[in-house]
Amino acid sequence: MKIHLQGVAVALSLAVGSSVMAQSDLPTDADLKSSYCMGVLESKIAGMDEVYKTNPSLKQHEDFILQGPRNDLHRLRSYMAPRAKKLDIDALVAAKNRGVIDFRTARQHGQACLAQCPMEQVTNEKGSYDKWNKCFSACTALEPAYAREDSCKNINWLPF
Repeated sequence: MKIHLQGVAVALSLAVGSSVMAQSDLPTDADLKSSYCMGVLESKIAGMDEVYKTNPSLKQHEDFILQGPRNDLHRLRSYMAPRAKKLDIDALVAAKNRGVIDFRTARQHGQACLAQCPMEQVTNEKGSYDKWNKCFSACTALEPAYAREDSCKNINWLPF
């Protein structure tokens, strides 16, 4: 009888534990986008850190270039920190991973667009970059990941 009661106790604790875990709230669109953008911004910052290692002359511009992304990443983390504990972690991790993948895909496509739209060939006689901007914008528009990760440049959609 003692063994049977222990088995019931174990089964009951597993059932209670499972129902508690199953009660995780579903993330809102803002939660998922926050996680996605965290993946994008962390990748962007890490990528720029690599650039500074290979081009020390650019290091002087680091604070200027990365101030916005670092501030946005801090704001996203501040928003998510109290919420993440009660949300479905699998959905948040998937969204963040999608942000990392989209950032890499967009950067690869952007490099191909730079090759397709060389600055010296597309500037007009006045030195304007209008033609280059049109060429580059048209090229990057062909990659959906570019538009998705680009949506993280302005995080004013956060509720606070």
